[in-house]
Amino acid sequence: DASSDSDADGVVDRVEFRFYNTNLSGANTDGDACGDAREIASINADQIVNSGDLGAVASRFGPSTSPSYVAGFDINKDGNINSGDLGFIASKFGSCP
Repeated sequence: DASSDSDADGVVDRVEFRFYNTNLSGANTDGDACGDAREIASINADQIVNSGDLGAVASRFGPSTSPSYVAGFDINKDGNINSGDLGFIASKFGSCP
């Protein structure tokens, strides 16, 4: 199923497997204090998801054919940086313990 999320972390299995190489049956592949979804949503990899991450993604809105497209900001890897990506990031706001 294209919308299956086996570990219920908010990242669909096909995207986790194909683009992030994370564990489909566990929400924290590397076993640190930060779950996979928050690590994905933290655009600058500081394990804190905040308005800086949202702003960076919002500044690159558009299709993959746009010169401003940044593949790492296309969270769901659908070829567009859009409200779906912003919604995912917003849903993961906060920092890891």
